[in-house]
Amino acid sequence: MGGKQLGFSDYELTTAKKQTKREKFLSEMEVVVPWQALIDLIDPHYPKASKKGGRPPYPLATMLRVHLLQHWYSLSDPAMEEALIEVPTMRRFAGMSLMITQKGHYFIADTHVRPDPTADEIADTTIQCAQMVARFGITPKVALLSHSDFGASDTPSSIKMREATAMIRERMPELEVDGEMQGDTALSQMLRDNKYPDSRLKGEANLLIMPNLDAANIAYQLIKILADALPVGPILIGPDHPAHVLTTSVTARGVVNMTAVAVVEAQAREQRIRKRASL
Repeated sequence: MGGKQLGFSDYELTTAKKQTKREKFLSEMEVVVPWQALIDLIDPHYPKASKKGGRPPYPLATMLRVHLLQHWYSLSDPAMEEALIEVPTMRRFAGMSLMITQKGHYFIADTHVRPDPTADEIADTTIQCAQMVARFGITPKVALLSHSDFGASDTPSSIKMREATAMIRERMPELEVDGEMQGDTALSQMLRDNKYPDSRLKGEANLLIMPNLDAANIAYQLIKILADALPVGPILIGPDHPAHVLTTSVTARGVVNMTAVAVVEAQAREQRIRKRASL
């Protein structure tokens, strides 16, 4: 990859990669589905804004796409789809959770959304998560986790994480990332030096990317209890506008935390819009 390396703030503006099968499918569906005819059919029965005030319903076109995409891809959290898709084709969503422990701050993904992402999806998610970590003022140090250390095993899961690592390095060469590796290897420089002295990751990883939803959510729940960690999130990665999901068990502090995250995202989005306008 020649020329100037891309920074986090430049990535979304300047990267262009081959269209995936999923993206091609969604683009075609945008043409094939008779959106306007469906909207005309549903609109007479769709809730309207109340004259008494209160929360207005989301646009019918948005909710129709959410409904169809939920069925096409079995998206895991209906509450999540309620408000998020504001673009004609589906954006890639992921859930990242921040765990604040006595030992430090650790980000885990994808803890809530995609059951079994592909290598390409993991690569995109990792870059977006790293951008979010940077907005916290933390330099992302990324480990793609597996039961395997640096090619020690060739199971489908370890190969997927290895391929995702290669894709990330191609798309974001300056990002400090390595994989695939075991969890203790990610958190110990000494172990990593013994197993793979040439690793690009230095020090302790603070962004842990899991191979699937099971691994990420189990790790999240165990750390929350065993380490008496303060969880922040899930921080939704991917929507066009700042939007997050509050679980039914959220505390007042959790609401404040997620509001702060949304404000930071809104500020970053405004900066990107201004940058595009100046080009």
